[in-house]
Amino acid sequence: MTDPLVRFDRVAKSYDRATLVIPDLSFEVGRGEFLTLLGPSGSGKTTTLMMLAGFEAPDRGRILLEGRDIVGVPAHRRNIGVVFQSYALFPHLTVAQNVAFPLSVRGRPRAEIAERVARALAMVRLEGLGDRRPSQLSGGQQQRVALARALVFEPKLVLMDEPLGALDKQLRAELQAEIRRLHRELGVTIVYVTHDQEEALALSDRIAVFNEGRIRQIGPPQALYDHPRDPFVAGFIGENNRLEGEVVGRDEDGQLAVRLGGGAVVRAEPVDVAPATRRVLLSVRPERIALAHAEAEDLGADALAATVVETVFLGDHVRVRVRLADGGLVTVKRPAYALDARLKPGARVALAWSAEHAIAFAADGTEAARSPLAGHV
Repeated sequence: MTDPLVRFDRVAKSYDRATLVIPDLSFEVGRGEFLTLLGPSGSGKTTTLMMLAGFEAPDRGRILLEGRDIVGVPAHRRNIGVVFQSYALFPHLTVAQNVAFPLSVRGRPRAEIAERVARALAMVRLEGLGDRRPSQLSGGQQQRVALARALVFEPKLVLMDEPLGALDKQLRAELQAEIRRLHRELGVTIVYVTHDQEEALALSDRIAVFNEGRIRQIGPPQALYDHPRDPFVAGFIGENNRLEGEVVGRDEDGQLAVRLGGGAVVRAEPVDVAPATRRVLLSVRPERIALAHAEAEDLGADALAATVVETVFLGDHVRVRVRLADGGLVTVKRPAYALDARLKPGARVALAWSAEHAIAFAADGTEAARSPLAGHV
């Protein structure tokens, strides 16, 4: 990234002068990029956004916008658009007046304000609603007004803090599509905060996964999904099965042979697994697992014997939970149309996956205990 719009340089933040909620944060945001800060509650993502917006001040470090350190610059002078989950609309003003507010405080001429407001409302598909009050609009429409207000003064940077969190699933999907369209058409840089992994995957050019005030991994959505660097990222981005095992071999391509608790040996791709490591944690996506009735086709020498515990129909796919010989539970996702009707509770089945779809991390009790991966089966 040769010319980033935003750069955090060794930023730290504490609220009580004793505990650093952000210990040492450095990252960049490219011009025109859609970067999502993703993580659990208390991970530091909203604090990071608030420092960029100017609503919180770092204790040390620099925050650069177009190469200029903006630490100490008041929020209203940073020329950054902000969209909140609560909409933060003025209830006594009309929709048009709410959208016009950033232009009014900047002293723009009346004719220019009217033109820009009309253009902004058309951009978010709210033409003809300018005379209404926010209370006369649906939640989705109110969030569109908030988007129009953040974009009307044509900022180079827009910050969004859980903007869709108060909406139902269908409205969230509709607004996600609108945000993607606006980003594509306007080319504005967006930094977006959410704890919703599906939302992050759907919207982002890159995702920064936060935990305990640090970025655990940053990269394109597919890279984080397919190639997580540690168990935390593997567990937080998408769903995973966790299988513990012992390394019993390593081939010339670097793949590991791992013996699971029931004695079966499977192969896996190591991630930062030292040659001397014996215990590993395997991460396998449910959709990457082949599943067959024990009397059906042979899945190969590495297939694991299991018994179906339950099947859950979820419309387009079915979740099949199975129990391995050692008692461990594994979840498999299969398209609903392709599920073998014989796979009912109690049925004997075989599981298999390609070695490149099983990621091996060095087993670390502390890390595994903190990781949400530990709760996924």
